[in-house]
Amino acid sequence: MRIVKRLTAAFAFPNFRNLWLAAFTSAVGTWMQRFAQQWLILSLTGSAFFLGLDAFIGELPLLLFTLLGGVIADRYDRRKLLIASQTIQMFCALTLTGLVFFGRCSHLLHFWTVLYDWTGTSLRWPGIPIDAPLFSDTSEPT
Repeated sequence: MRIVKRLTAAFAFPNFRNLWLAAFTSAVGTWMQRFAQQWLILSLTGSAFFLGLDAFIGELPLLLFTLLGGVIADRYDRRKLLIASQTIQMFCALTLTGLVFFGRCSHLLHFWTVLYDWTGTSLRWPGIPIDAPLFSDTSEPT
């Protein structure tokens, strides 16, 4: 019982609860989007190779740009960085939605939107652990 109390102690702070809820909601949205994108690639190509290539292209920016994202998170306003990365992700999702809706989506256009989307994500992710302490103050929780 002590372990559960220690694990949930941070939730006593309203700002941390809001941060956790936003991060959880974002993660669920990302999982749903990735599932839908992989389903789209499979329905467009019917190829396991392209399905794997889609996953690889999504992870490639994380491998290449997270170190740069850490430098950017240290040197620039993290709020502006969050807004910029979320704007990039929104633009990519809306572009892909429009391509599918108007029947213009191909696997190559899809790969480009995935690449841009995850590049924005990779520039933001290193700053997330830095932000968590900013949302919990040292005063008594409410």
